[in-house]
Amino acid sequence: WISSPFPSFPQEIVIAFNGVVAVKRISVLSHEHFIPARVELLAGNVSYREAPSFKKAKYARIGYVKFSKVASGVQERQLQKLEVDAKCCFLKLCISAPLGHQKNLCNQVGIGDIAVEGDIHVQESSKLLQAGQQGLGFQMLLHGIDLHEDFLSAEAKSAGVNTMAGKILRDIQRLKNDSKDREDFEEAMVMNEQIVMMMEMFMEMMTTMMIMMEMLRLSGLEKKVREAGERVMKLEAEKRSAVEREDYQVAKTVKTEIDQLNMMMEACMKDAMRRPSNLRNDEDRQRLEEKLSMLETAKQSAVEREDYTAAKAIKGEIDKLKVRLMMTN
Repeated sequence: WISSPFPSFPQEIVIAFNGVVAVKRISVLSHEHFIPARVELLAGNVSYREAPSFKKAKYARIGYVKFSKVASGVQERQLQKLEVDAKCCFLKLCISAPLGHQKNLCNQVGIGDIAVEGDIHVQESSKLLQAGQQGLGFQMLLHGIDLHEDFLSAEAKSAGVNTMAGKILRDIQRLKNDSKDREDFEEAMVMNEQIVMMMEMFMEMMTTMMIMMEMLRLSGLEKKVREAGERVMKLEAEKRSAVEREDYQVAKTVKTEIDQLNMMMEACMKDAMRRPSNLRNDEDRQRLEEKLSMLETAKQSAVEREDYTAAKAIKGEIDKLKVRLMMTN
């Protein structure tokens, strides 16, 4: 079992037993890359007065197992065992966030295998049977009948084939479903390319519009500076005339206005040199490009192992990053 990419934590798995079991030992095998830091184990039981449901069961903590972070480049599954003494109808695993691993790019967790050792709790299971909560299935199990095998045999018989052929037909159907998932993924990839093209066209239009707005802004500043420069020329002539006729009060007033106009033109120059505020810095763009590269690698890895559900989820994250990168151009 492997979680979906970028899940919330804790992730939960509930194992349902056909009756009440007396659990003595639980073994949990981790995934080689998606290694959880810790798995909490809880025993769930139900009332004899209502049909069993893992949602209505009351859970009690019976312990936990912890895993260790592996060295870079190491691919190794870890097996942890827990000795317990519990009876339950359900076993819940609460899986914490993963330990760091260079191949775990999407913050996933995975369980390679779970083994539960113990016995059927006959007395408690009989109470459930008497209450009619577990039905015929558990009663048959008590008599040594393998329900899964019996189901496959019945399914094969209804299809007019033997049990072995029925199993093979089920496997072929599963492969067909996997192919359908792959087809859906490839179709989504084509649609994604079309969406990216539309986004690129949109961003080109936005870029053109921004350039036009910037040209209008600079033209406005140019007009203000030109008008201010012409006004300063006239004021300089008025100041010289006032000095010649020794009207120093007028000369002082004119000089103050000239200084104000010069300050305004300097401010216009600084404004003209200012970069548009919506541009991101190079450091942010580099960070986005690095994350995009990591996600592309993760998507390719998911496709190679034919996990198209994960590939589709990663593709969604890639699309979001590409839009953010376009906005930084």
